[in-house]
Amino acid sequence: MSFRKIFSAEVIKRKTSSLLRRLRGGIPRLPPMPEEIEIETTTACNINPPCVMCSRNWVTAPPVAFMPQELIEKLKPLFPRIKSASLHGIGEPLMQEKLFPLIGQFPPDAKVHFTSNGILLDRTKILELIKHRLAHLNISLDAANPLTYKKIRRNDCFLVIKNNLQLLSAVKKELGVNDPQLWINMTLMNENLAEVADFVRLAKEIGAAVVELHLINRIPVQYRIASGSFHFDYAAQLIDVKSSRFRENLIAAKALADQLSIHIYSSSYEILNVIRPKTQPDYGRKKHRGKYFCLKPWRHVLVYLNGDVWICCHMRGENCVMGNLHGSDFNTIWNNDKITSIRKDIANGIMPSACCGCPVFEK
Repeated sequence: MSFRKIFSAEVIKRKTSSLLRRLRGGIPRLPPMPEEIEIETTTACNINPPCVMCSRNWVTAPPVAFMPQELIEKLKPLFPRIKSASLHGIGEPLMQEKLFPLIGQFPPDAKVHFTSNGILLDRTKILELIKHRLAHLNISLDAANPLTYKKIRRNDCFLVIKNNLQLLSAVKKELGVNDPQLWINMTLMNENLAEVADFVRLAKEIGAAVVELHLINRIPVQYRIASGSFHFDYAAQLIDVKSSRFRENLIAAKALADQLSIHIYSSSYEILNVIRPKTQPDYGRKKHRGKYFCLKPWRHVLVYLNGDVWICCHMRGENCVMGNLHGSDFNTIWNNDKITSIRKDIANGIMPSACCGCPVFEK
């Protein structure tokens, strides 16, 4: 299925209408199971020291671990209903030996995907991804050339990854298959903003269908670290989204993407406000009674490998954890008072405290 079909206005409207019907009188009626799931498959990462913007630079890194099979077993009853599954977290999924059979446990029409740094991708893994029906593979590159890549990601693997991705495209062509579709993503900061158009050119060169753009997160602490001769200052890398430089680089990238038939995707409304015509659908936000609300508390769940169940990775504060699978079953967590309260607030146009500051849910 093409990117355009997945995110068309018609598809989004159809998926939303059933939920709207459940919001009669502002009372959130529950679906039996979520349709979207994120599973943190591992906290292990093969990039060390970590990328300059990685949270490992400012919080204590979690112990290296992999999603235990006992938690996968508890989640299996959800799988038949799942339409979209994301199998990554803070770590590198290709380091998880059980990744490939996990991909294959979802329904044939489910869009299963994960984000990787691409360093470990080889022909054997490519064949496994094709065999188990991975829908798309999203590669974090953050740069259009080896020099900027090394500054941001603190290793010399740019050309290795580029060759791996060209191999992916070659193997798919050899086998006559379209999936997994290749995405490449860039975390925008002042250091790489001028390279967005070149990043689109890179996508075309390696056979990527989609370029995903994020803004570097606004975090509660600031820090400086050295990456070779490059001195990364987190505060100085935050982009002024009202600047002409921001707009001009994004507009140039979008024009080139249209010319090369590359799709640009983003969940950041600051980016979307520049690159997206007003006629396109608003992917993250829908209106109900004249107010924005978020679909995720009804359709989406995030499960960390320690068993914690969240609605979404953008939540903040003390009320993020809906429950833990080590002490409860999923159905109990999915229908408990905490998550029901969040649904009720959003159904009535009230942003829950845990959602304040969300880059997608604009008040």
